[in-house]
Amino acid sequence: MPDRTVVVGSFQLMLDGTRIGLLKSVDGGSAVAGVVTEKADSSLIPEKHLGSISYSPLVVQVGLAIGPALFDWINASWTGKAQRKDGSIITADYNLTAISQRDFFHAFVTETTIPALDGASKDPAYLTVTLAPEYTRDSKPSGKVAGESVKQKLWVSSNFRVTIDGLDCIASHAR
Repeated sequence: MPDRTVVVGSFQLMLDGTRIGLLKSVDGGSAVAGVVTEKADSSLIPEKHLGSISYSPLVVQVGLAIGPALFDWINASWTGKAQRKDGSIITADYNLTAISQRDFFHAFVTETTIPALDGASKDPAYLTVTLAPEYTRDSKPSGKVAGESVKQKLWVSSNFRVTIDGLDCIASHAR
């Protein structure tokens, strides 16, 4: 799976073997290594080799109507009870047939970006979640993705109400 964003709805997230839902976009998860240059004693030409391998973060965008397991994982990281999880990102073609799969292992949720909650917006809202995997590997997928998760209802950023105890908030919602 290349490190680039592909078409909406062509990715499915699996966590610990459970189907979570479709993703809007996915980026990252590739192995990366820096080049180390060492100067040889008897030669004027420095020797180069790869340094230690690490894995770029996985950044996924997800609709807010996705399975609760992802929200539980995010909640654990927000409350100081970070959990490591294994999972997969499965890429599908337009027929929802799986064409590639990137498995990730021992990942933490490191960042969560909540969309702007704009009462005038008619655009769908997506949560951006950054995962830091210990390592990843590409594997061969099979079958079709999704099932019931294909019919996800989009969450619009104008459909919200803010309530904070002890604070007079202006509530906004779609009409």
